[in-house]
This record gives sequence, structure tokens and C-alpha cells, in this order.
Amino acid sequence: MFGRRPFLTTLVAILAVTSIGIAGFTLIEGYSLLDAVYMTVITLSTVGFREVVPLSAAGKVLTIFLIVFGFGLVVTIVGSWTRGLIEGELRDLIDRRRMERMLAEISDHFIVCGYGRFGVRLVRELQQRGLALVVIDREREVVHGVLAIRAEATDEDVLKRAGIERAKGLLTTLSSDADNLYITITAHELNPELIIVSRCESEVNERRLLSAGATRTVSSYEIGGHRMAQAALHPRVLDFVDMVTDVGDKRMSVGELVVSEGSPIVGIPVRAAGLAECFGVVVLGVVPKDGLIEFGQTSSRALEAGDILLTFGDEESIGRVAMAISEARE
Repeated sequence: MFGRRPFLTTLVAILAVTSIGIAGFTLIEGYSLLDAVYMTVITLSTVGFREVVPLSAAGKVLTIFLIVFGFGLVVTIVGSWTRGLIEGELRDLIDRRRMERMLAEISDHFIVCGYGRFGVRLVRELQQRGLALVVIDREREVVHGVLAIRAEATDEDVLKRAGIERAKGLLTTLSSDADNLYITITAHELNPELIIVSRCESEVNERRLLSAGATRTVSSYEIGGHRMAQAALHPRVLDFVDMVTDVGDKRMSVGELVVSEGSPIVGIPVRAAGLAECFGVVVLGVVPKDGLIEFGQTSSRALEAGDILLTFGDEESIGRVAMAISEARE
């Protein structure tokens, strides 16, 4: 009853019965148009007012027809509307309870605050990588394929509802640096281990965000300017970057792999680990505990637990390497 076609069908049925009544009273009883409309309305509505003039036998038959079909039509319409309302409310209630249950169970996910133009692109890319997401936006509620909360992301209770204590990361894409700063402070307090990436358009606010707990900040203006410069000066480099960040049919990727305690490659140099020969994965560099990146895979320094390998290869091969270097020695 709430769709366009059912509504039009109901309207046509009402108009048809009303037209039959008006035409019938005009032709059978000789009523004027106003009297015919009056008799049709009081008959269909069953209000019980008197006739304009006493009805003939044919007029009584017409009145019976209008009462039976008109009243049946009204009952059908009211029943359909009532059923639609109840079913819609029940469906909404079931959907809300299912979403709340999924929010209570989700973990190791990413929370995206804001679903504007920046957020839409971000969510699409994270979805394509198969990551668990919760989107918070105060205006747009429906986000296809991901859990969504229609609320203010600056509300601490909303962040808790999104499972921030169990989340892996938070990405805030709001256009206001002040809102992003407030969300960063709140999120860092609720989960100090959280990876927080914040949109930021001001260098002053960038320092504040990093001090407040943001892991990284991103400026759309800086990214756009840098990309345009690369497109003009180093187009082939930009093609390479697009290739390794494309999540469509091209599955090449740059990954970060952490060397765990007891990993079989602990204590040996990168060049001796044989990752390229065994898995077809190139090690672009190593990030040791001091945070200074060592580029290339020819370093003779022995790998230590906690080192991060920057790798390049197809996603399946990188996944195999991740499993291999995480396996403890027998």
C-alpha cells in the first residue's frame, strides 16, 4: 500500500465506485449532479443521512451495490494500510535489533566517521578490501553492505555503540578540523591502541591532531596537489602507484608484515630470508624499532622481532608470506 502502483490502484478503484454511484443516481433517480454526489458520498461512507427523495426499486439495488462494494473497498484499504504499518514497524524493529546485535559482536573493524564525498570513496575502497566497517553519519543512514549508525560521531556514546573499544582503527573524514580533533581525543581516550587517521586541512591543526592521538593525518589539498605534480613530472611513477593501490582486477599491493617472536626469519638478514625466491614477494624495506626505514633487501642486519617488512607483490603471495613468517620455530 505504500508503493506508487498500489496507491494508484486503490485510487482508481475508489474513483470507479464513486463514478458508478454518481452515474447511477443521475440516470436511475434523475438526481442533479450535486444530489448524485451527495447520495454517493453518504452511501459509501455509511453515515446514514436521509435520501434526497425516496428511492425506487432500482435505486435501492444501486444503493445496496454501493454499500457492499464501497464498504468492502474501505475495509480492504484500511486493512492493507494497517498491515503495512505493522509489517513496516516490525521490519524496522527487527533490522534495528539485528544491527545492534552485529554492532555488539563486531571486532577488529574500522570505524569511518562521516559519509560525505571523502567518506564515500574511503568506504568503497575499504569495502573492496573486505574489511569490517562501521560508518557513522548524522544525515545519511543507509550505507550498502556495511553497518551504519545515523548519529553524531562526536558523541562518545555513539563511538562506544560502534564498538570503539574492540576496533582496529578509526578514520574521521568530517570537513571540520574541530570535529575531527574532538573525535580523535575521545577515541584515543577510549582505546589508546587504536589506529587513528584524521582528515585535516590546516598545518596548525595537524600538529594538534597528532598530539591528541592521531596516528596519521591526511589533507585532501596536499594529496591533490602532490598527485597533480607527479602526473606532470613523473607520470610513469604515478602509473605504478595507481597499479599497486588499485583494488579492482589488479591485485598487486604494498603490504606491511610484522616479524613476530619466534618467527623463522628472526636472526637472519632479509637477503637470506628468500622471500622473493620462495614467494615472489619483493621486500622494499625494513622498519626497525627505531622507526628509521632501511630501503632495499640487501641489508646485512639480522631481523629482529617487531621489525616491519615493507613488501610488494600480489595479495595472495603477501598473505602466504605473512603466514610463513608468523610460524614459530619447532
